[in-house]
Amino acid sequence: MTWRARRETHPDDEVLSTATGHARDYNQNVYADYARSSETMFPVRWTRSELGKKDWVVGVIVNGQAKAYPIELLKKNAPIEDKVDKEQIRISYDAAASKPEVTRAADGEAIASTMAYWFAWQAFYPNTELYRH
Repeated sequence: MTWRARRETHPDDEVLSTATGHARDYNQNVYADYARSSETMFPVRWTRSELGKKDWVVGVIVNGQAKAYPIELLKKNAPIEDKVDKEQIRISYDAAASKPEVTRAADGEAIASTMAYWFAWQAFYPNTELYRH
């Protein structure tokens, strides 16, 4: 989520000062090189190759069933309606805030979701389904 988008929805939020007394340049993303690289910071037991290790997904768990939705697919095709277990859900993508939103299709109630690299999501949920369009 961008700071601009966050301020629109949470105008009273504050951030910590960058005046920390340390010489670090807080205007640069310390993880930028990591984000651009296909490598992980640490060894990962890799078992599934449907996506690249560091492709972003949004993952949901409904009634104990895990399912992941590739962010690149959402950017092109959102909103998506899908069924997880017996629950009809809707996944939209807010391009301005760079974030997905998952809701129940019936009433729009928010469903908890997690944005993660594919390797991380599948490590926690090895039997996850992967949405394919």
